[in-house]
Amino acid sequence: MTLDLLRPYGFGELLAVSLRTWVRHLPLFLTLALIVVAPLYVLLDWQVYDLEQMPGGWAYFASTLEHGVVIPALVTAMHVVAVQDLGRGERPRIGHAAAVAVRLAPRLMLVVLLYAALIGLGILACIIPGLIAFVRLFFAPQAAVVDGSGVYDSLHDSGELTGEGRWVRTGAVLVLLSVVGYGINAGAGALLAEVGSDAVAVVLGILQVSVVISLWALVGTLLFFDLRARRRANPPAAAAGSLQLTGVDPREHGRRDPA
Repeated sequence: MTLDLLRPYGFGELLAVSLRTWVRHLPLFLTLALIVVAPLYVLLDWQVYDLEQMPGGWAYFASTLEHGVVIPALVTAMHVVAVQDLGRGERPRIGHAAAVAVRLAPRLMLVVLLYAALIGLGILACIIPGLIAFVRLFFAPQAAVVDGSGVYDSLHDSGELTGEGRWVRTGAVLVLLSVVGYGINAGAGALLAEVGSDAVAVVLGILQVSVVISLWALVGTLLFFDLRARRRANPPAAAAGSLQLTGVDPREHGRRDPA
């Protein structure tokens, strides 16, 4: 299956393509999430380093760092590489996607950390600025992988990408993903409450986190390319007469490894 990453999709079409791609390549995308989620879940959320036994605010800090920075950064990076492979009609390679994520890990984690910090500061300020940051800067990790952008440029590029009213489309997709994620987490939580075996509870917990983060990463990445296609089709007035559009052909870019 070849994904067309160069054209915009309708809202329903984008969701349908995302779901179809995720289901068709479920072993791939679930594995990309599991190789990050499973070891961290066992280390920090289970018994090796029990977060509940950590003093003071360290438990909250460790959990936030795990679920809010490390897992999203690495899983998103690997999904971006896999989607680019599918866009070129190639078979995604887990090892290659993992290698790219590891190479970009420091930059990606800093990008996601700053993204999360800006959301937190915005929420503390007046809630609304935090929600704006959540939507406008959501694509910073994708920009870092696809374009090889630095930390500031990745955040800036995400803001540009969601400009010209495209933030509405982004916000709608993120709200839908939040509802789906809440439903999965609620269902998994109900199952976990009924499970008497610690081993089964760990497996279910790992699957729960992996499914949710994989869906977020894949849909977010396809939306990223959709918005780039829309921006190329309707460039800002200042750039209308120039061939130097800000979009990058993912097929051309994909011929080299992200730096």
